[in-house]
Amino acid sequence: MNDVLNSMKEFNCNKSEGPTFIPNKRIKFCINGISKFLFILFNYIINFEMIPNELKLSRITPLLKKGKLKSEINSYRSISVQPNIYRIFEGILLSKLNPFVFLNNLMPKQQYSYKRGINISNQHIDLQNVIYNNLNDKRVKCVDIIFLDLSSAFDLVPHDMLLLKLNSMGISGIF
Repeated sequence: MNDVLNSMKEFNCNKSEGPTFIPNKRIKFCINGISKFLFILFNYIINFEMIPNELKLSRITPLLKKGKLKSEINSYRSISVQPNIYRIFEGILLSKLNPFVFLNNLMPKQQYSYKRGINISNQHIDLQNVIYNNLNDKRVKCVDIIFLDLSSAFDLVPHDMLLLKLNSMGISGIF
């Protein structure tokens, strides 16, 4: 129950609700009443090892990229908005998984996303340091930088191989 309450307290009710039956404002203002319902629902999901189909639905919304023309289709990227209840459950799972990942050093130092307190600025600083240090090294003749866009790469990951990799790192269970 504490996990549900903590996840609900951290829940950002200003984000889009997604397809849902409980509005964000109700979640924020009725924490005590709704938390019992969510606690029961979350335990059913764990015990029956099944997420209800209603929680698997997402709303896909086009979002205009910065500095792009509204009239061009390539100016938009799609955002998948999950139901708010699912995001609360995801918060609970992440609160359990993240300490394990960081205590066991499963995430490389060069990973800049999905870490608290780390953002793109850290990546820029590290990249500038690499460039600066190499350009000031007399043994280095040039610095080549290759940028790859892997933004859609997760869609191509074979999930069975991903689960095997996670299992080899000690992350296993019904999910």
